[in-house]
Amino acid sequence: MMGDRKPVTLLTGNFNITFPRFSPDTRWVAFQTNETGVDQIYVTSFPDARGRWQVSVDGGAEPHWSGDGKQLFFISGDRIMSTDVSVSGESIRFSTPKSLLVSQAAPVNGRYDVTADGKLFAVTQVGSESPVLQLVTGWVKR
Repeated sequence: MMGDRKPVTLLTGNFNITFPRFSPDTRWVAFQTNETGVDQIYVTSFPDARGRWQVSVDGGAEPHWSGDGKQLFFISGDRIMSTDVSVSGESIRFSTPKSLLVSQAAPVNGRYDVTADGKLFAVTQVGSESPVLQLVTGWVKR
């Protein structure tokens, strides 16, 4: 293995920074933070953390990248959201987030996952008696 294998601090602050997710090309890290008082999704460059882009608008949790890095998914309230991602040089841009589907996702970490192609979602649903794992198929991206 190459490198000295020492941990390096990417982000720090007096707030929660959770759910870090590398983009497929490892140039970017999406994460959840409550630094504004509300959980939101942000992205920063890796490994230098130059720039910070807010992705979510009305709260956000648990970011997931599509396998090609062209979409970023996250939870906002009872919805799974998607934003298109475009990279140009050292800059990254995000479209206005769109709701993909309504989810009664369970209030626990790891509420959902998405396949690399962004076509299938596995969602932990909260039922009246016990949580249910649902596979969401056949939804249309618009």
